[in-house]
Amino acid sequence: MHTGTRTELDLSRTRVGAREPLPREIHGHRVLASLGSGAASRLYAACDPATRQIHTLKHVVRRPGREREDQRYLDQAENEFAIASKLDHPSIRGVRRIVRIRPRLRVAEIVLLLDFVDGTPLDRIGPLDRAVMLRHVAAAADAVAHLHERGFAHADLKPGNLILDERGRIVVIDFGQACPIGTSKPRVQGTPGFMPPEQRRLEAVTAASDLFALGATLLRLLLDGDGAGEASSSSSSAGSGGAGGGRLATLVKTPSMAAEAVRELGGGRRLADMVESLLQSDPRRRYADAAGLAIRLRDLAA
Repeated sequence: MHTGTRTELDLSRTRVGAREPLPREIHGHRVLASLGSGAASRLYAACDPATRQIHTLKHVVRRPGREREDQRYLDQAENEFAIASKLDHPSIRGVRRIVRIRPRLRVAEIVLLLDFVDGTPLDRIGPLDRAVMLRHVAAAADAVAHLHERGFAHADLKPGNLILDERGRIVVIDFGQACPIGTSKPRVQGTPGFMPPEQRRLEAVTAASDLFALGATLLRLLLDGDGAGEASSSSSSAGSGGAGGGRLATLVKTPSMAAEAVRELGGGRRLADMVESLLQSDPRRRYADAAGLAIRLRDLAA
């Protein structure tokens, strides 16, 4: 997703951090606004001095006394650059550059420059017209199909990682958990409520794993405003592999109940059957063709 050519930014649409003062610059990049923060990282809108373009700057720092804990966040930034740099799709946020800061040979900070996407995550938009929602998920499925064609799985798809930009396009973000298809991860990583059972069991992450997450995303958007609520957190520990709280968590565990809920919401049999197929606990029984899913979703939207 190559949107990094912007040279202007409407600061009124960004979330400037209140707890800490905004740095003037980070390793030569002029900081314009705060976009959010994580455990060991912060996101900023920043100007690249080499190109004078506005990017999203992800700054990951190894904190004193938390070296082992923070190493995984540095690893995720490295992983995001390694995988996203191999992708080229209009609905995938592009990555431009990585800067590694080594004060004592070992990497202590990473600056990751990503394309700036001016938009809102789907989980913050509120209830959507059903046809519009189906087209948004179809656009995400197109991007996921490209990812799968390149041999990778996203491994953390959810409404919060699908951005509706100012042009009305869906952009898939956050490839920190992405991995080559067939990878068995050493610890549970993902978002409760959207993570497929095999990922919680530390089995191979496949294309079907991403399709489960798209199914849960689809169900969450259908339930939006109906008391489902957002599943919690972005990474669970090895001992907490269950789904998050709320109706969504219950339904994703039982595909037949999820299908019935879709029918009760007026989604119709075809949409209910699709959700039931996507949420199968056995990935071999799960609908697993992202490109085909996109076509079917657009057909339903029409």
